[in-house]
Amino acid sequence: MSSKYLGWKGDMKRTQLWEVLSFFIVLAVAVDLVYVHKELRRVERLSSGRETAAEGDQLLPMKAFAMSGEEVRIPANRQRLVFYMSRHCGACAKAMPNWSAMARTLGKENVLFAVPDGDTADLREMPAYLASYQLQGFPVVKLDDQVITRFNMFAVPSALLIGSDGTVRKVWRGALDQETVLRLWKSNR
Repeated sequence: MSSKYLGWKGDMKRTQLWEVLSFFIVLAVAVDLVYVHKELRRVERLSSGRETAAEGDQLLPMKAFAMSGEEVRIPANRQRLVFYMSRHCGACAKAMPNWSAMARTLGKENVLFAVPDGDTADLREMPAYLASYQLQGFPVVKLDDQVITRFNMFAVPSALLIGSDGTVRKVWRGALDQETVLRLWKSNR
């Protein structure tokens, strides 16, 4: 009788083990499908021909998040140069010496560094990163996911010259020609 009981209990354990393994297999497939769906949406957006905000887009005012996590509203009250970047982006690191020189020329009140939504660690570590380029105290925000989606801002780095009316005047990818930026800066006031 005891051997029959042990056999039944062993079958029950195998059945439970199979159910648990089946659950994790189904879960892994579901997670993979969600990831593939997100990646396909991202590729679709990138292949749409627009990788970032375009000239003429009304970008400001917009919602963003400060390092504290609190929501901030960036008004369209003055001209700004927005650097959209990530610390982990090789092209961003390559552009930073050029960007930092331009940022120091225009000053803290006219420059904004923005990181993609979802990169909270990047946001927290950005002030130290900027300080390594002598950019202490420059404002840093995390863009809201709705702003990123609305303007197809899925690729970094980008530099955007925003007019005082909140409209994108010029978009650059990578390094900036300082003379061109300053000429456009003065003509857009």
